[in-house]
Amino acid sequence: MPDAEGGSLTCKKYSIPLGIVFVLLVAVSLVQGIVAITFGALFHSYSLSTFGISSVGQIVIIYYIYHQLVTEHIARKIASVPTETTPILNNTRNNINNRRATEKKIAVTGMLIYILLAGLTLFSIFYINKKMDGEDPNNPSKPPSDGGPHDRTRPPIQILLFSIYSIHPFFILTPLAWYLTYSTNSPCPAWRNATIWSVLLFLMAYTQFINSQLFYFVKWETRELVCTIIMTTLFLIYAIRLFALYVWRGGNYENIVH
Repeated sequence: MPDAEGGSLTCKKYSIPLGIVFVLLVAVSLVQGIVAITFGALFHSYSLSTFGISSVGQIVIIYYIYHQLVTEHIARKIASVPTETTPILNNTRNNINNRRATEKKIAVTGMLIYILLAGLTLFSIFYINKKMDGEDPNNPSKPPSDGGPHDRTRPPIQILLFSIYSIHPFFILTPLAWYLTYSTNSPCPAWRNATIWSVLLFLMAYTQFINSQLFYFVKWETRELVCTIIMTTLFLIYAIRLFALYVWRGGNYENIVH
């Protein structure tokens, strides 16, 4: 039977290890974002800077998934509690509903953040492109050059290595989340959502990876503009998903405890 403290169920054996894993994910996202933004400034890359911003912004998604997984774990524990422990069950139901309300606030915050990021990114790329002179060596739509015009199409090895580093974790996270979704008799909606978010976040990283592979085939200005717009579109998709699934429909509505 689950432990009872203060008339409620506890899940420290689950939440603490899970919390450590998610803290590591947050740390990786933060470092990844700082590195990408730094590289974006050095190489005057819109898309790389946008990817760095998205890496920092995905922390709100990581926190949401962690909060959702713990809530769902508590909800599943209720089924294993004997019916005579009514005070514990009542307090735990209240706790779960409070956690659902918190998840909605996190979703609203994340939705607003991604809408703001999409708007600022679109404004920045078109405003800067309009204001900057094409002959200006500091034009952020062009990478730095040490020699002739051919230097502008030479792929910096740093960006290539960073792009590989950015996408490879998702080849582990996505199948792992998918496996955890269906590893029990009853599918876990929280892990299913984690799988979907892993795919969506992977698309952002993969866009940057593709961008780093197109140096010899597409002009820098065109590639940067297209990849940045794709990333901005993903920002809006993140916001729409947060609104549609977690705000409009109330989150994991099938698991809300009454």
